[in-house]
Amino acid sequence: MIPVDSDDLWFAYNLVAGKDSFLAVTLRKVVRQTKSGGKDAEWVKLMLEIWWPSLSGKLYDKEGSIKNI
Repeated sequence: MIPVDSDDLWFAYNLVAGKDSFLAVTLRKVVRQTKSGGKDAEWVKLMLEIWWPSLSGKLYDKEGSIKNI
């Protein structure tokens, strides 16, 4: 998600509740140089999960349009 203005970030803040998590899966091509000077490539699947236990504290700075996770 790419926020266009500060209101977009505020709406995203209101979608998140305590004990929520987000999971993203992506593929990345990893290229390595071999000993002989050639290149070897492979695809790596990456799974990233972001989780937080609660929403206590200041998580959204409206003036700076910053969402703290």
